[in-house]
Amino acid sequence: MSDYEKLTDARVAAMLATISVGPYGSSYRAKVNFDGKGWTREDIHPPYSTDIAAAWYVLEVLRDHFSNVVLAGDNGWGLSLGNVGFDDADNLYEKWLPPINAETAPMAICLAGLMALEAQQ
Repeated sequence: MSDYEKLTDARVAAMLATISVGPYGSSYRAKVNFDGKGWTREDIHPPYSTDIAAAWYVLEVLRDHFSNVVLAGDNGWGLSLGNVGFDDADNLYEKWLPPINAETAPMAICLAGLMALEAQQ
């Protein structure tokens, strides 16, 4: 697993901790090791960016916050998040976040989740 994937997994775990509780839990767990030289701490969380089962949980959380979640793959994967509905005056509205593209579906899901969290802040 690359450093980029590890960092993405950690950021997604932190995001999920702020917005949901699910089968993967809502907080970090840590493994503490002694290697003879000193103590080290390793954060433990699911491999969201590389495992489709873990990423699918992220997608389910996104579906709770967006009326439209579109995941499509052809030459890579793309994910779009948007809300479509009617306002109080019965006018149709659409609001979409910019689409996310990645080499794999799990990474596209993770990056879209992080973008959605940043858009809400």
